[in-house]
Amino acid sequence: LGLPTTCPAILGNNQADQSDSRTPHTMITRSALCGLTLLIATFSLLSASAHSLRQRSPQDDSNQQFSDADHDHRRLSLKSLMKTNFKVSNDPKTTQAKGYVCARGEVPWDDHDEILAEIPSYISAYHARHKFFAIELDLVKDDIVTNFGGTGLFHTFTIWVVLRKLKPKVIVESGVYRGFTSWMIARATEDYSPLIVRVDPWAVGWNGVYGNPRPDTFVDYRGDNYMDFTRIDWDELFDEHFLSPGDKASTLFILDDQADQLRRLEQLSRMGFQHVLVDENFVPAMGVAFSVKDACDKAGDLRLAFARTDKSGESSPRRCDNARKDCKRMTPTEIEKAYEEFDSLIDTYWEGPPLAPLARPYSSLMKKLEAGYIDGPSEWTLNHAKLVYQSSKPPLYNSLEEASKSTGLSEMHLSYESGRYTNMAYIKLKRHHHHHQENESRRRLNDEEEDDDDPSKPKTKGYVCNKGTIAWDTKVKILSELNSFIDMHHLRQKFFKIDINNQGFNYGSFGMFHSFILWVVLRKTKPTVVIESGVAGGYTSWLISKAT
Repeated sequence: LGLPTTCPAILGNNQADQSDSRTPHTMITRSALCGLTLLIATFSLLSASAHSLRQRSPQDDSNQQFSDADHDHRRLSLKSLMKTNFKVSNDPKTTQAKGYVCARGEVPWDDHDEILAEIPSYISAYHARHKFFAIELDLVKDDIVTNFGGTGLFHTFTIWVVLRKLKPKVIVESGVYRGFTSWMIARATEDYSPLIVRVDPWAVGWNGVYGNPRPDTFVDYRGDNYMDFTRIDWDELFDEHFLSPGDKASTLFILDDQADQLRRLEQLSRMGFQHVLVDENFVPAMGVAFSVKDACDKAGDLRLAFARTDKSGESSPRRCDNARKDCKRMTPTEIEKAYEEFDSLIDTYWEGPPLAPLARPYSSLMKKLEAGYIDGPSEWTLNHAKLVYQSSKPPLYNSLEEASKSTGLSEMHLSYESGRYTNMAYIKLKRHHHHHQENESRRRLNDEEEDDDDPSKPKTKGYVCNKGTIAWDTKVKILSELNSFIDMHHLRQKFFKIDINNQGFNYGSFGMFHSFILWVVLRKTKPTVVIESGVAGGYTSWLISKAT
């Protein structure tokens, strides 16, 4: 309220005692100032409250996504939002749209006090991470504190909470970058040490070994060993680490790989996994790839509000994949189909609440939007910021000041992190029986072939010679070797073309398909001696040396 520090009736006895040495004239004058200031402040607050109540219409109340108890801090945060330098737009697509929080089902940890109980241990680990990476990586202080380009403070806390409550025995991180989140995952789960599988085309940052008391719990498919999680032989990996099928059902995937999130969920569902955390879960029509939150927008008003306008001035929602390298415009039919897929796949959808109020939603991402690194509106306005705010849960702390006091982090740091918040969500997928359906389709196909009595077709039928079984005779296990084989296939062509001065193709010897079969057998059987009877130009010899 801006009260003078010498108001004894308001500030209490401690400060009142300090005023004894002052003259009666000074005390009377300052008491009068105190009374006048308090009167003005009270009148101002009452006027502001009355004005805010007049601004709320019955229609606003009917669309309110939060309880009345949440309204005050939301109103105050929106008031601070109005002080930003965002432009105001009269575009009806943004002025008429209403934000909402996508939600489905329930999670057992969705309790305000229970979530806040994790703050002390999380903040302790957060500070310890800064110290660790200052030694481990040659990064400037600000880069270490903010993890620029990686997962932000608010989202890492959501990961921390879900890990502490769910306690999965296997955690798969698809999209690792420098390993800041990996380090926090290891710290959050140090009481039971799950298997942590990391997948990323780049192998930079923390290697998972240095400073890790349990490096044996890390499995890396990064850099030269990169393999998309759809290509990994999960059955074999689980067998190697003595994990059961039940452990597979409880495995948690953390997706931060800039891929179409709905496509990723469909892949995980087919593979038999159920638990997922998605980062970069932008509001509809924004982001580096199509988000789950985008698929949730059945009505489509938000999607139109945030979509970039085309040359004709119309909003053009797109569905992007692979860090916006593959984008296509969405038709109304495709939009409807995306929601139907969301509905058929997802049993539970829970967005982690922000730590502090979103005073400037997406403000820390504006440079990426302006540079075209992320999809979004052609011009960011106050209307867009308000829609993001309305589409997010109430914060865990009602003000930056309260959050700062509780966490020990500066208000400036918390404000910056609030601008990076993009609704990280936990998802539990429905159980599907795709393998059973595929086997049933094969059985029906075989039955149809056996019942085919068409006299115009030859009676002789082909067959596949087969005897006994081998351990790797599954599509998933065979395809898990494809990426490493293709890499060696290209290297072989380069080697024989440059070093041996040949054309790079293996004419007159093993073809590509047969070379792949050889590669798979060598990788699975791991023989101590390989005898090649018939060598020709040595193309296969080179491949054998690489496979073994």
